Amino acid sequence: RSVHRLDAAVTGCLLLAKTRASAQALVEQWTEVKKKYTALCAVEDESQVPDSGTITTAIAWVRLNRGEDVLMLSTYVKPTHDVVQVWDARTDFRVVMRAPGLVLFDLEPHTGKKHQLRLHCSY
Repeated sequence: RSVHRLDAAVTGCLLLAKTRASAQALVEQWTEVKKKYTALCAVEDESQVPDSGTITTAIAWVRLNRGEDVLMLSTYVKPTHDVVQVWDARTDFRVVMRAPGLVLFDLEPHTGKKHQLRLHCSY
């Protein structure tokens, strides 16, 4: 029984159970799973990055004029964009280390939207 895909695009790991009972037990425990990531980001001025915080900027699925679909932070949506859908997204962050032009973050997404961490790190 398939229980859950674990970051399929990144690790390709699949969680399976042999029985319905074990699958149900794993599904019930899944709400307790906390995903944590580490990201190294290039920044213009590392001293301007707060030590910790929460990013709550929504993610928009946009169809551009040339017919291309993209995901972007909702703050970048223009009136000329055809917005297909918008999702709330929330990521907690904490600075682990700073270096000239770089910041190492611990990230904890509370929503699992496509490209959420990449988009929130661009914020």
